[in-house]
Formats: sequence, structure tokens, C-alpha cells
Amino acid sequence: MKRFDINMEYGLIKILRDMLPEPDETSLVSESRAAAMKKCIVMCPSNIMMVVAKSEEAKRVLSRFLDKRQLGHKYPDLNYKSIIGEVIKSKYNLEFLKDIWNLFDQMDIGMEIQINGEYPATFSNEHFEVILAPRVDNI
Repeated sequence: MKRFDINMEYGLIKILRDMLPEPDETSLVSESRAAAMKKCIVMCPSNIMMVVAKSEEAKRVLSRFLDKRQLGHKYPDLNYKSIIGEVIKSKYNLEFLKDIWNLFDQMDIGMEIQINGEYPATFSNEHFEVILAPRVDNI
């Protein structure tokens, strides 16, 4: 597992500031409490993207954005099994995709991408998982 050095951690915090809201000091979750959690989950203000910290280092970084009032977020159970022959089409907001790319690029670690039809896309590595809802066009 790749460890975060100070430059990588600072870069991740800077990128996450563009993606997520920062709670006020009184509602922040401590680093030790975040590290003890199974998964730290923070949702963007528009409820389109969820960032999940999986490693202790990622939890420490994400704790700066973890609001006590949002500790009830449920981790979605996504089924990525597709029907054979199914045509998979999904549209995603480019601004969110740029932020996700920058997050994983900062760690200089490859990422796994799972996409299936109208389901959210999941981008992950050993430290983070980012779930992005597809864009829904108004009919």
C-alpha cells in the first residue's frame, strides 16, 4: 500500500476542498474517530458524488470534511452485473469527472472503474472510492 507523504496529503486536501463542503470546527469528526470507522463517507452538497475513505491514511485526510451531522450516510449497495448484450449508456458531469481524475492522479496510483447503465459509476483504489451518479436529462 502506497503511503501518503506530506505533499501528497496536502494535494489531496486541496483537491477535496473543491469537491466537498468543509464543516465548521464545532461539527468536525476527530481524526482518531474517523480512523476507527469502518468507512468514512462524505457526500457532496448536490448529492451527486460520494467520497469513501478506505485506508487509515485516507480516513485521516477525509476527516477534515466529515461532519458529525452526516454520520448516518449509508454506503450504497450497487449491482454492476449487466445483462449480456445490454447496451450501456450513461452520462456524467465533466466537472465531477475532472475532480475525480485529479484526486486519483494526485496519489499516482491506478484506479478501477465500474460503470453499468443508469447506475452510478464507481472509481476506486486502495485508499478511496468515489461514487458518481449519472446525469439524468429532463424529459
